[in-house]
Amino acid sequence: ANTAALGGESGEQAGISIALADPYLVVGADEYLNRGRIQIFERTPGTNNWTLDDTSNPGLIGGSFDSGYGSSVAISNFGGPRIIVGAPRFNTTYS
Repeated sequence: ANTAALGGESGEQAGISIALADPYLVVGADEYLNRGRIQIFERTPGTNNWTLDDTSNPGLIGGSFDSGYGSSVAISNFGGPRIIVGAPRFNTTYS
C-alpha cells in the first residue's frame, strides 16, 4: 500500500473511519486541514498490493470548516462502487 498518503498532517486522525468492499478501501481523516478528507485505495486483483486511487489524491476534501467530513464512511459495490461519507457537523453554527 502507498501509506505515504496517510497521516501526512499532524492531528488529521487518518483512519478514524474505514470501509472495505473489495477491491476498494476507503479511509477517513475527519480533522485533515480542519475540513476532513477521504482517500480511496484499490487492490490489484490477485495480489495484496494496494494503491492510492489518483482521483482521490490528496483526497476528497470536505468543503465546510470543521464539518467532520470523513468521520464515518461506507462503501458498497452493489450496482457499481458507491461511497457515503459522514460530516456530522456540516452547517453547524459557531458563536
